[in-house]
Amino acid sequence: MNILLIEDDTLKAERILDFLSDFADGDKICHERSYNTGLRSALLSQPSLIVLDMTLPTYDVGAKSREGRSRTMGGVDLMRKLKLKGVKLPVIVVSQFTTFGEGPDMIEFADLMEQCTSEFPGASLRAFDTVHHQTRGWPSCALKSKV
Repeated sequence: MNILLIEDDTLKAERILDFLSDFADGDKICHERSYNTGLRSALLSQPSLIVLDMTLPTYDVGAKSREGRSRTMGGVDLMRKLKLKGVKLPVIVVSQFTTFGEGPDMIEFADLMEQCTSEFPGASLRAFDTVHHQTRGWPSCALKSKV
């Protein structure tokens, strides 16, 4: 199994990676930190599973680079791009936010997941709201119940 984690938050990524390394039992796990590198990696490696944050920077943050604009719906944008390219992969969406967007464009996490399930029927989409991700055991509870 080849797993791709696309997550920019260091703490959340470390916890997910710790869990995945136990769960995946030696399978390859790749970690990307932005929309662009995540999309590139997904297209090139066609992983067995993507664990995807919803809000992502456009580019990786580096010592001499900028992260570009924050993509509030970066996970949806990435899934749309994969769909456009004809790539169907199972996706687990993780997010520490309960709402996305602002004003009239604001959408609740549950409503967004319902929309994504309708828009990406072949994606085997699963979702988990990690609003309490500081709790030590959240990846285990979240991912074991969704994979």
